[in-house]
Amino acid sequence: MPVIYRHLKKMDKETFTRMCHLFDWAYTVAHSELCFTNFPVLISVEKKHGVNLGNTYANDKACRTFVDEIGETMADDLKHLFSTEPFYCSILFDGSTDKSLSEKEVISVKLLEDGLPRFKLLGITEPGQCTAEGIYNAITAKTREMQLDIKTCCVATAADGASVNFGKESGVLVRLKKTMPWLIMIHCIAHRLELALKDSFKGSFYELEIDNLMMHLYYMYRRSVKKWHELQRTAETFGEHVVKPSRSQGTRWIDHRRKALTALIQDYRCIVTQLQEQGSELRKDIPAGDRAKMRGYSKLMTSHRFVLYLASYQDLVEDLAELSLSLQDDNLPISGVRANIDLAQANLISMVNNPGRNLRRVLLETTAAENDGVVRFKGIELVTSPSEVDTFNRKSKEIIERITICISSRFRNFVDDPVLSAADILDPTNYPTDHQALAVYGQKEITTLTDHFNALLVKKGCQVDEIEREWAKLKYDISRNHRQEAFYPLWQKMLTQKEDRYSNVLHLVRILLVCPIATAHVERQFSYIKRILGDWRLNLGLSTIQHLLRICSEGPEPENFQPAPAVNRWRSSCVKSRRPEIMPYGPRKKAKSIAATPTDYEQVDSDTDTD
Repeated sequence: MPVIYRHLKKMDKETFTRMCHLFDWAYTVAHSELCFTNFPVLISVEKKHGVNLGNTYANDKACRTFVDEIGETMADDLKHLFSTEPFYCSILFDGSTDKSLSEKEVISVKLLEDGLPRFKLLGITEPGQCTAEGIYNAITAKTREMQLDIKTCCVATAADGASVNFGKESGVLVRLKKTMPWLIMIHCIAHRLELALKDSFKGSFYELEIDNLMMHLYYMYRRSVKKWHELQRTAETFGEHVVKPSRSQGTRWIDHRRKALTALIQDYRCIVTQLQEQGSELRKDIPAGDRAKMRGYSKLMTSHRFVLYLASYQDLVEDLAELSLSLQDDNLPISGVRANIDLAQANLISMVNNPGRNLRRVLLETTAAENDGVVRFKGIELVTSPSEVDTFNRKSKEIIERITICISSRFRNFVDDPVLSAADILDPTNYPTDHQALAVYGQKEITTLTDHFNALLVKKGCQVDEIEREWAKLKYDISRNHRQEAFYPLWQKMLTQKEDRYSNVLHLVRILLVCPIATAHVERQFSYIKRILGDWRLNLGLSTIQHLLRICSEGPEPENFQPAPAVNRWRSSCVKSRRPEIMPYGPRKKAKSIAATPTDYEQVDSDTDTD
């Protein structure tokens, strides 16, 4: 580039600072999920406060341009991570139909950045066909676009259990595995847990009566403002606060069911009182069919059996919701999956002989009331029979056994698969304290991992024969000096400070750290897209949606954003030089003089052309 042209593209300090302010506000608009049309309003308020932002670029089109440049800058940083060696990653993907009625596939990668696993958005694509071949072609096209050669670095892939993904003959994951024989195929464990619970509760009182009632109450108060206001007035009479019943079924995690159950128990007294009042024959303003429905709901809720099952259901769901949330955590390593599942199953089994917290409270309250000859719960008289408690105890034990069996069945491969079970060697709490036991610990697992990933390790220049020797040194080092350290800080220290000492065995550590266990991260990205694509923003381009999603899900808080790299990229990306100080229309503002020497803000090449 000629020297004179480089100097023409320079930007003085004042203009550079002003553009940084504009980029800061554009980033804030994107990160806060606001519309681009909010940008000029925010700029005008800043000008009102005396901030010099000039008279150019104060419009929504400029905001979109700035957001695109910020997104491209973040994508360039991701491509730079791809070029670091040794580099390993895994791919996560999921598809959904958005508000614009177009099928979108969100593709993310799990990789190491500064020695810690991170999730990064690879991109959004619209498959030509929602078939295994169409999704596979969309994924491979996006990896080529982002300059990611998955055949030399991808170790695992995760997706939900749809047949298009896990089809035995031609599913997406099977097609990927044909080009990468070492690929580990992960069925999202959070989805697996939901499927296990669906199998467990199928046909039980919990599903047929409690879940059904909660859905009826949810729709009743959602569709009728009058009934909701009446419930609020009933609560005021008792001096209580009511929570509006929430939806517990559909495409929702088990934690939503916990919230719905908590709300139902909290509102129990007010809801039953309202149902009894509205089911009365004195309420002639309510149609006879609706009164009969209210009496049916009231009869169900005032049975002793219902209250016992309701409390038991809440105890079960609380433990299962905690397990679900832990499996959705981006920071849960693959070596921690079995420990979380074993803990949840142990808590469930303990409920067979020891009732949970909520059931104990109900039993104490109903037993105390029974001494007066009437069983009550929260002041509501319950209808009971002598054999109800015995029947409930038997049925509750059966459902707990079904839950543990279904969970064990769904997560069987974490026990049977030697590669997945070998990941336990990463957890230092598993290391034996006895020196003789420590000497042989992990040898079988290291051999299993080395054999499985041998072809990939050779591609990466790893000296496979040195792995076993380095593992013997590494485990003694950790056992002696780092046993008390947390999981991720430990391995970050090993990868960043002791790379030269254990360079070969750390290849396996990198592989295990980037293995995904769930696609909850991709599910959260679809939640971002749902909010970004509001009813007034259905015409956003795919690239703009991608940039907005990258900023919302991965970008720092607005107060920590550094706009300088994006400003420099924006300034140099145009064929003609940018002139932020000149109005595009109307009377031109006199341009400020350009400094003769480069500054720190200008990012100008210091070398001199000899042409």
